[in-house]
Amino acid sequence: MKKLVLILSALFLMVVFCSCQFFGNKEQETTGSADTTAQTGSGTAATTDTEEETTMPRLDYFGEDMDRYLSIDREDYMTIEVTVSDEFVIGDDDVEDYINSLRLKNKTADTGAVGVTDQPIALGDVVHFYYRGTIDGEAFEGGSYLPEKYDTPAELEIGSGRFIPGFEDAMIGIVPNTTSEDRMTSIKVTFPANYNKKLGGKEATFELYVVSVDKYILPAYDDSFITGTLKYEAKKKVYEDGELKAEFESEIRKQLVENIEDDLKNAKISAVWEKLYTLCTVKEIPQIEYDYYYKQYMDQFEQAYAYYNQQSVAYYGYKKYENFDVFAVEYMGLEEGDDWRTEFDKRCREAVMQNLLFHTIARKEGMEQVSDEEYRAELKYYADMYSSYGYTEEDIEKLMGKSQLRESALYSKIADYLLGNTTVTFTKLTAS
Repeated sequence: MKKLVLILSALFLMVVFCSCQFFGNKEQETTGSADTTAQTGSGTAATTDTEEETTMPRLDYFGEDMDRYLSIDREDYMTIEVTVSDEFVIGDDDVEDYINSLRLKNKTADTGAVGVTDQPIALGDVVHFYYRGTIDGEAFEGGSYLPEKYDTPAELEIGSGRFIPGFEDAMIGIVPNTTSEDRMTSIKVTFPANYNKKLGGKEATFELYVVSVDKYILPAYDDSFITGTLKYEAKKKVYEDGELKAEFESEIRKQLVENIEDDLKNAKISAVWEKLYTLCTVKEIPQIEYDYYYKQYMDQFEQAYAYYNQQSVAYYGYKKYENFDVFAVEYMGLEEGDDWRTEFDKRCREAVMQNLLFHTIARKEGMEQVSDEEYRAELKYYADMYSSYGYTEEDIEKLMGKSQLRESALYSKIADYLLGNTTVTFTKLTAS
């Protein structure tokens, strides 16, 4: 994560309050903290420096002896090696996909070519079809859309990326009248490794009955499309053959890299923390700090539960989630049947561990002091992030409080320091 996990609840509330006027009452109250398996202690409460900040007691990280709770050898964080998914590496395919998305935005309907059955599917076409998905010969939940259940076929724009990677590409070239309800054609695709626990990384077979296709005309990818349709400002007046395309694609690549810069940094620092969790020795989880995160997270969950149910009632006339347990499993990205309380406890503990870790490292390296410049930079970061909601630096400071902002600024400084000591290897994501 880019910032301290403790900041997330404050920012979540900010976004939700900006997006709706009603937030609902908490549907249930949680008292006490979850059971923990590690030794816990009371810790020493820290005081806050603004009236706006939480009144819940916190561990005094700056006054406490960090070695009481956690220890880590300096050599373990001075040279760190981690692996990160290669989804953060921009390749030629990504550039091509982006250019095709620009072509899709500028496509035109092929007059009279609606409901076509005798022409092959092409990029940009809208396909009307039914499908049956199986894995190892067995149907899976959500994998089929068949005539016996649906009167109207599914509709898909080829190139939209709505289906899993490879699905739409595999449809290109299929001629609708070569398929029927009794004579379906098959394609094979593999679910992304991080899709979900049940399907991630598995190969699926989809049988397709393509009813018809609406044909569209995509603009050619050439110099006139780049400078004319897209209004790209060329850097030179005269280009050799292919030179303008190369320049344009270079600019696209830079833009795509910039777009994922924060996500890549977040992935790197998350991998660093995960690595350090395995290298440090946790002696004691301070109960006072565990309780703080437990309440922060539970308040966030309950607020979100009330909000999403209120929204579903407003739009659909019913509550989306039958109870809090169902909501919590989905909200945490878990699978049906998973114990969300175990995961909840794990996240609370990791939040405390992360704080203990970066404060321990900050103290070892003499970096605990946050300068005015670092504080203002952190404040500006959040103000810029939420400026579209009308929040100013003054609003952010009041909402988050100076202590949390200083804590977040210290986290950012230590995270950058650790990344400077880190060697990253990119690897293909595999299903867990």
